[in-house]
Amino acid sequence: MNNLTNNISVGITIKRLRKQKGWTQKELAERTQLQRTYISSIETGEKNITISTLEKILKAFNISFQSYFLLADKEKNNFEGESYLYLEPFNLDDSTYWLGKKIKFYRLNLNISQEELAYEAGIATSYASKIENGSANLTVNLLYSISSILNIHISKLFNH
Repeated sequence: MNNLTNNISVGITIKRLRKQKGWTQKELAERTQLQRTYISSIETGEKNITISTLEKILKAFNISFQSYFLLADKEKNNFEGESYLYLEPFNLDDSTYWLGKKIKFYRLNLNISQEELAYEAGIATSYASKIENGSANLTVNLLYSISSILNIHISKLFNH
């Protein structure tokens, strides 16, 4: 899946959630402390947002990362299955830490070195290390890329 497809999927899902709440872009912007024009750019797929920006948006909607990515997948693939709207928010303060630990867990289970993961993802090994120790703010596109390399659905990185 290419970056543009990911960006559009992210945007469509955010727009659908916003409309389900009956909010305008301005109202979502106020709830997230983001600019309305930035919200618009996200919804149209023009922006590749970071996990921390997505956290702000998901916190406003009061849904978990796992729920969000399953909804986004449903948007992309007309995924059939149970309802995935879990209303418990992910612990936002620890998200990058636990995300890094999950990535490392899946990488080690596949016997992939950190260097190999970095190479496949197109990032520096030092950045892969920062991701795994929880000190890097990933973009959603990079997260999709890493989950693909690890051969897992992106939502698995947010199970808790």
